[in-house]
Amino acid sequence: MVSSEQDYGSNIAKLIESRPGIRLLGMIVLTLLLLLWVYSPLFAPSTEFVADDYYYIVDNQAHLDSVSRVWLSPMNFDYFPVTVSLFALEKWFWGLNPAMFHLVNVFIFALAGTLAFDIGRKLSIERYAGAPHLRLYASIFCTLFFMLHPANVESVAAISNLKELLYVMFGLLSFRLFIAGGMSPGLRTVLVLVPLLLAQLSKGTAVVIPALFFLYVWLYEHGGANIREAVRGTWVFFLASGSLFLYQFNVALDSGVVGGGGALNAVQRIGGVVETLHMAIQKYVLPLHLSYEYDIRWPDSLAVWPHWILPSGLLLLTGVLVWKKRFRYLFLLALIVVPFAPYMNIVPLKHGIEGQIVYYDHYLLFSILASVPLALNLLGHVGEGMRKGLLGVMCLLTLVFLVDDHILSRFWETRESVYRRNIEVAPQLERSYLFLGRAYVDSGRYDEAISLFRRGLSVRKKVSDPAFYQALGDAYAFSGNYAEAESNYRTHLRHRPENLKTLQNLSSTLIMEGKDAEAKEIVHRWLSISPNDPAALENRSLLYRTE
Repeated sequence: MVSSEQDYGSNIAKLIESRPGIRLLGMIVLTLLLLLWVYSPLFAPSTEFVADDYYYIVDNQAHLDSVSRVWLSPMNFDYFPVTVSLFALEKWFWGLNPAMFHLVNVFIFALAGTLAFDIGRKLSIERYAGAPHLRLYASIFCTLFFMLHPANVESVAAISNLKELLYVMFGLLSFRLFIAGGMSPGLRTVLVLVPLLLAQLSKGTAVVIPALFFLYVWLYEHGGANIREAVRGTWVFFLASGSLFLYQFNVALDSGVVGGGGALNAVQRIGGVVETLHMAIQKYVLPLHLSYEYDIRWPDSLAVWPHWILPSGLLLLTGVLVWKKRFRYLFLLALIVVPFAPYMNIVPLKHGIEGQIVYYDHYLLFSILASVPLALNLLGHVGEGMRKGLLGVMCLLTLVFLVDDHILSRFWETRESVYRRNIEVAPQLERSYLFLGRAYVDSGRYDEAISLFRRGLSVRKKVSDPAFYQALGDAYAFSGNYAEAESNYRTHLRHRPENLKTLQNLSSTLIMEGKDAEAKEIVHRWLSISPNDPAALENRSLLYRTE
């Protein structure tokens, strides 16, 4: 009886293996069903836009309403036209409905996971020769395990992280086409180049994908030999992706997003990279106390010695694989590590809090999904008894992840819940106090907002973000305390003398206080920066009409 059941399972597996379309469609359906339950809190009527959703969607209506503008001009900080085009399409279909935006994120994540599943099977075929049912089951379990890794929640639950999801999906698709056989070199180049460019235009970090192509040819196909063949087969992808990246990098450089860390010396920069790697490996191995941002400080010199253990272990593992000439496993490791390279803070980001290292959970998305091939090869390498034990542990952890992801996704339902969670996990990061306070201002909870802004100003020893004074000015102005509003607006202008929003709000506050002479001075200053600003012209007209 047992034998017949095994034969039946094997026959079903063989049938599925012989029909790749059915196999991939089945995987998409399976992952979608699980993900729809995991992220069901995000489809509630109370769901809000949070964090960078405002930058890309809510406060970006002019960009979203013009297809030519999306493609011909960058946004304030970046040039990701594929991502912004999809946002525009979503807005055209269902307006500003956060639940529908979340649904698209879930669907794209399911596609990315299915591609990881297919790549894993492709790169582990030799380990499961003659055992199609085992290969199929192991592929499903490994894929679900890594898809449900809790560090992926931010990538799916934050609508703005569509850029990360698209980059990973298109990046995995381009890699899958690159390793596919049965095509002429010209056809393969075209088929690979299209999703590669779509990945690059979704997010600039896709610039590392050609390096994966190169390493695959050099290490996986040629066993560390014939480097010229690897260069010859991949140079066009480096050229195309690199050219786009140079433009994207210049946009970020001109806007001030990158190019920070000028006061950091070489030793501090090394320490920062080590701290980033330590945090990434820690969250990869032990995904506890997760939030979308963390309190990681730039070290005064090198990172503290305990934080060298995990990065050193990764370096040691790489060295052992090179020494043992296990080039295929070296490539499978590189498939995980290389996509994280743009996030290592090698070039410090300037838009973060001064003295803090920028790190988010979504930085790990590609690396986590790219872990499927390595896990499948390791499972195929061990004995049957150990394999069953490992798969059992993996299944148990997958169930734990399933519940944990559902709980974590609830925090992304509203601005209040996500920022409160971040304050709990990283209480020294002042930005969460600012964002939560702004949410309170929007809902008319001015006293609570003022208290939060004050707390945010007190969490750091160095000079805090001047945006707190602008936010305090808004909270006091809406609550009717114009004297405090004026004081905080003036403090903000000492730090940001050309901030148009604060000049507008201060002039309006002075008008409310009856300080027309001071209001005129502010309006004239405002017009000297932006001569045709309609709001400035309106305030000037109001002031002179009252004379």
